[in-house]
Amino acid sequence: MKKFVLAVALLLVIACLAFAFLFPESWKGLLGDVRGSSPEEIKERVVEAVSAKERAHSKAVGASLGVPKGWKSEIRSVGTPALIVASEDGDSVSVTFQRVPAKTRLEEFAREKLKAGLKEKPTETESNEGRLGDIAGWKLVATHGEKGARRTSLIYVLPRGERYYTVHCSAKADRFEKQRGRLEDIAASLKIDEALEKRNPGL
Repeated sequence: MKKFVLAVALLLVIACLAFAFLFPESWKGLLGDVRGSSPEEIKERVVEAVSAKERAHSKAVGASLGVPKGWKSEIRSVGTPALIVASEDGDSVSVTFQRVPAKTRLEEFAREKLKAGLKEKPTETESNEGRLGDIAGWKLVATHGEKGARRTSLIYVLPRGERYYTVHCSAKADRFEKQRGRLEDIAASLKIDEALEKRNPGL
């Protein structure tokens, strides 16, 4: 029976791998953009996506994220509530929110968050409209930090009524491009609990 289950799981992974390789756009929401990735890289991400069952939930934030195998989650309730998923290598994805005044411009708010949240003067490399799931927002990519400790951050700002959610993906600058797909996968797993939002109106 055990061999049968393993065989079925292996066939499922092979089928997913073939589909992801032939139809990369269909898997973009789950795996990030796999175009240009090697078959080995796609296989690793497919296996991770198929096996990832754990989710981290934060009532204070009113959201949850998928937690890949080998990664850890942290929930902060003191100060600004935050939901954080991080690897042993220092890669991380965090979710926070802030209540904002009406008519706040999304792009301006995103840049203010960038300046306030990153060490040293950040250097933007991307700034455009971005989407996570069915939530349209703004996306920024910037490199920051002192020489020898440079990091690159991918930041999504997502409006939800009076709340602006910030999803902050971060990795060492010299490994960001290699890890970007995985960070985007985790960010794309974001689920916002509308009932928790109503019970925790926030700041």
